[in-house]
Amino acid sequence: MAASQVWRSDGAAAGNRLLVFGDFEPTSIAGQLFLGGAGEPLRRLDAAGTNALSVLPGYRLAASGLGEAGGRVLFFAYGEGGGSGLWITDGPGAKTRLLHAGLLPVAAQTGIQGLVSPTFVPVTVAGTPGLLFAAFDDDDVPSLWFSDGTPEGSRALAVDGFPQGGHLAGLGPFAGGVLIAVRSFPHQVWFSDGTVAGTRRLVVTNSDVRPDFTEVGGVACFSSAEGELWRSDGTPQGTFVLVAPDDAGWLAGPSDLVAFQGRLVFAAADSELGRELWVSDGTVGGNRRVGDVAAGPLSSDPAEMTAVGDLLFFSADDAIHGRELWALPGAADVEPGTADDDTLCLGAGGRFGVSVEWHDQHNGTSGVGHAVPVEGSAKSGTFWFFRPENVELLVKVLDGVPVNGFHWVFWGALSDVEYTITVTDTATADVATYHNLPGEICGGADTTAF
Repeated sequence: MAASQVWRSDGAAAGNRLLVFGDFEPTSIAGQLFLGGAGEPLRRLDAAGTNALSVLPGYRLAASGLGEAGGRVLFFAYGEGGGSGLWITDGPGAKTRLLHAGLLPVAAQTGIQGLVSPTFVPVTVAGTPGLLFAAFDDDDVPSLWFSDGTPEGSRALAVDGFPQGGHLAGLGPFAGGVLIAVRSFPHQVWFSDGTVAGTRRLVVTNSDVRPDFTEVGGVACFSSAEGELWRSDGTPQGTFVLVAPDDAGWLAGPSDLVAFQGRLVFAAADSELGRELWVSDGTVGGNRRVGDVAAGPLSSDPAEMTAVGDLLFFSADDAIHGRELWALPGAADVEPGTADDDTLCLGAGGRFGVSVEWHDQHNGTSGVGHAVPVEGSAKSGTFWFFRPENVELLVKVLDGVPVNGFHWVFWGALSDVEYTITVTDTATADVATYHNLPGEICGGADTTAF
């Protein structure tokens, strides 16, 4: 088998040069280009870009990932003569030295082909930027660690209850900290902001959760080997299953998760239309299929989703032309609400359109409510039917997802005429209607509306 090679090019035919043989992964960090990979020596491209210089002769990387803290590059390495641990280098010509002896990275087992968990995740603790990572110490005990790139600023987080057995599935940056998936039978998901006090268990579950953490609208979505779609806001009460396979009719659950214009796009399969693209807004009920590239029950198997501007590119097979490049426009399935005299747009981004039709049983007249947003609030608005100074109805929409997984609709009446409130979720096209009978003066609430 031919060895892998790393080349450089200045864009001209004569400007191509072989740098090094080996299975190296280029990484640009701290203004330098490093070449490395697990089990390979770490090399740095010189200032002229013509040679790959050895950073630590006689040593090999224990993990492919590199990290940056305080302008320094951190990496795990081991040598035959000892000196294994967490190392640091300050840059070209600077000294490379052992930062913490005996540490070795906890190798993540993501369970997803092609998904590589980061070795280091940047966090800021008490105003100090640094890196969070999982490592084994001299006693072979796994722990979370924080390092700001200095010996005195590198420490293990002694967290009660953190799993000492099982396997690390992977890490993922979220909300200024990191989410951690652990296969420990039962499995667990943790969150840490880099401090002991800010490290907490979010859930213990029999589901084999995967670390494909993808942030959408302030929550992190991720999948499980059982075909579930999960969400977390970094709290125990806000971490739960969004969609179970049976509820969605999935034969194979979500994969290839990617954030695109405030939504989650992923691939999933059902018996009706096979494996196709789906979209979620991170709420219960806010999940639906986007299209059907391979018509009918055939699967197009969308993969390699990549967002570029207003388009989401992906590869798919329509069962006619083979695997080709496809694109999903950003406005293909979700249009934001448009407020006008007849419509309130409530919720984040004006997601929920609210309108009212009324009938006055006293004189037989009918019409639509005139919408008036409440200044300074994206959650509430009013309607008048007869005169602008005479408010007849108050409506508000709240995000109750952290509590019960739904958006809530409330309305309060100041009129006894007959009316119908229509609320449209522009993210899913779902519609809820609420009818007030003539002669009644009452409000209502729907805490499982969307």
